[in-house]
Amino acid sequence: FMEFRYLDAMLNGGAGYLAIDSSKEDIDKAVHEAERFAEEDKKMKEAVEVKNMAENTIFQIEKSMNELGDKITDSDKAPVNDAIAKLKETINGGNIDAIKADTEALQKAFYPIAEKIYARHTLLTRLLVHIGVSEETAAEDACKMEHAISDESFEAIRRHMIEHS
Repeated sequence: FMEFRYLDAMLNGGAGYLAIDSSKEDIDKAVHEAERFAEEDKKMKEAVEVKNMAENTIFQIEKSMNELGDKITDSDKAPVNDAIAKLKETINGGNIDAIKADTEALQKAFYPIAEKIYARHTLLTRLLVHIGVSEETAAEDACKMEHAISDESFEAIRRHMIEHS
């Protein structure tokens, strides 16, 4: 009983004791239940984190695709949109392992688009550095230019850089 009062004082900042006449068995039972609920809480926390990660992944990818607009083709967008729809459905089902798998599938579906964006950015940065812009400024300027340059112009820049490297 003294251990219980000490524990209560620690948990409640010494603001009184619960008037419980507990046996060792009752205390052991309470500890066991607390451990069981701790495991359930851990699983619930993981479920929330996995769901939040999935929803954040959807948000970020949808935002990126909206910002890119017509810089990516419908055929590039289709597998990503399919993966987004599947993940949203999976989130509603609540199966944590399925949510993890479908989040990874969405990331893989978006990878080719991200790869194109990165290649485009890298090429524009190299071009700007090539004409004398500092690397730091070139990276920033490339971000600004990416949305203003048509695919045809980008391809012309790419061909020029290949021919003159």
